[in-house]
Amino acid sequence: MNEFSLPAADRREHERKPLRTEAHLLPPGLAPFPVRLIDISEGGLRISCSVNPPLLSVSVIRLALPNPQRTGMVMVEVRVQILNSIYARTESGFRVGLKFLDLPAATRSSISAYLAS
Repeated sequence: MNEFSLPAADRREHERKPLRTEAHLLPPGLAPFPVRLIDISEGGLRISCSVNPPLLSVSVIRLALPNPQRTGMVMVEVRVQILNSIYARTESGFRVGLKFLDLPAATRSSISAYLAS
């Protein structure tokens, strides 16, 4: 464990599926900035970004989810908490684990459908 992560018991426990697309993190009081999604689970996301967000801070992430029932994507905004962050030289930035907070039912359904596809 380093200063930018929680103990292993507090990390994501859900199956992950790759989701490689761009999104935007909207920290409170700051301008939104672009991030790259790495993967998604029912519990949260892993992203790559150039900024190291404060551990346990709460933000909003805006992303487009694939919509398996219809063609195209569905745009969602979800509150997330920063659970861990580690510098990844291969990505020239930080790999950050995000936990979903107060996930709306429609968004949860879209994520479940994507994970099942």
